[in-house]
Amino acid sequence: MRLHRALPLVLLLAQVSLLTACKPWLDVVLASGGEQLPAPAFAVEEPSQDGGLPRYNAIYVLAEDGTQIWFTRARSFGEKQARRIVYGEVPEGFEVVDTAQPLERGRLYRIQVSGEAAGTLRFIVGQDGVVRPEK
Repeated sequence: MRLHRALPLVLLLAQVSLLTACKPWLDVVLASGGEQLPAPAFAVEEPSQDGGLPRYNAIYVLAEDGTQIWFTRARSFGEKQARRIVYGEVPEGFEVVDTAQPLERGRLYRIQVSGEAAGTLRFIVGQDGVVRPEK
């Protein structure tokens, strides 16, 4: 009877460990405390690369309602990329899929960076035009 009770817990723990081990994460943060409109910059690090360049091939920015407002992707997949992303500026080796729309004051956004590793940051543009991470 004990095995019957323990089996679901063991299966659940196995699923959780598999899901969390699927893709390494990227740390996506604002490049500085003074980022502002029209083109805030973001820093991307991949802790599993021990100081090496991060592995990603797509950059998405979405509005709070899920509307995609910028999408750019690498022309060649599997390469390591720059640590700095500037909103609306296409990184070297990337191509535009959806042109960047202007960020609006007082709105919440999310930047997603993904590829072999993935990360996201939710940020808000204040009425003063200063960009801050969502708390």
